[in-house]
Amino acid sequence: MIRRLFNNVFFIIFFTIVSSLYANDTYPVWLHDKNSVYPSSEYISALGSGKSKKIAMEDALAGISRYLRTEIKSNVKAETKADSINGKSTYSQKLEETVTISSSATLSGIEYTKPYYAKNEKTWYCVAYISCEYAWNQYLPKIENAKSAFYSFYDKATEENEPVFKCKFYKVSQEPAENLLITLDYARLLHPKKEEKYASDRKIVMAIPSLIEAEKLKCTVFLDIRGDYGNIFSSSISKAFSENGFLVVEDENKANYVATAVIKNNTIGENPLSITPSFDFKLFGKYKTVYSFSDRLENKTTAYELENAQKKAYPQLVEKIAKKFSLELSELLGN
Repeated sequence: MIRRLFNNVFFIIFFTIVSSLYANDTYPVWLHDKNSVYPSSEYISALGSGKSKKIAMEDALAGISRYLRTEIKSNVKAETKADSINGKSTYSQKLEETVTISSSATLSGIEYTKPYYAKNEKTWYCVAYISCEYAWNQYLPKIENAKSAFYSFYDKATEENEPVFKCKFYKVSQEPAENLLITLDYARLLHPKKEEKYASDRKIVMAIPSLIEAEKLKCTVFLDIRGDYGNIFSSSISKAFSENGFLVVEDENKANYVATAVIKNNTIGENPLSITPSFDFKLFGKYKTVYSFSDRLENKTTAYELENAQKKAYPQLVEKIAKKFSLELSELLGN
């Protein structure tokens, strides 16, 4: 009887010890079902493995970085967005740079599970994770800064009355607009639901190209050139306007802008006479003078007939002013 009791007690103790040993070797739930412990709606997480605890933790951290890069590439049609914003193909490259920089900030808040050693595999496992809420709060200031930078230019455009300046500020807003989109694309990975509140900002950004085109259609100009010879100045000025996005019209009533240019000979003497022609230009809008330009030849051109002097001097003055004049017109529209 005593012997049987002893055997039973021994068996119970032995069973308890063995069960305890096996229980200690039980796989953690996250090893086979990570999403049940760290659901993707609440966490960004990655499983890592390695021959040591340190390697497993480093691999898990790298896994989160890989996830962020892979997801943003697969979910964002970068080239399409770039074309629709500013016609450039730099969006993808800038997006990659943002992911790299922002990922570093996100990864600073990473937490880890207690590493687990699978004896039969001789491998350590670990999960790196960060809550979407925490990651979002970390990144939110950057979103708001990008938004403020964009609207600082966009609001200037909406407040302007002159089409040339509206067009300019819309164009200048394109780079911060692109940066805002990139920032929001990354934010969407961190917390899709909270990023949705910026949907209206996305819509405004994507409408910028059409707003620019609408204002360009209003940039109609009538040319009033006085003192020209053989249309030398008229043709050069008309070409400069056309090349820079203005529409030159023949009817002043159909123009939103009037460009006046006065060419003076500044004649000295006679038989022979000398001229040092000057060029004074102003562009008038409906509300104000939007641009002015002036220049002259410093060297005298001498001839017995004024017409001959003009034939020689006017092309020289046009050549002198053409490049600068065209460049300043381009800058006026934000090109």
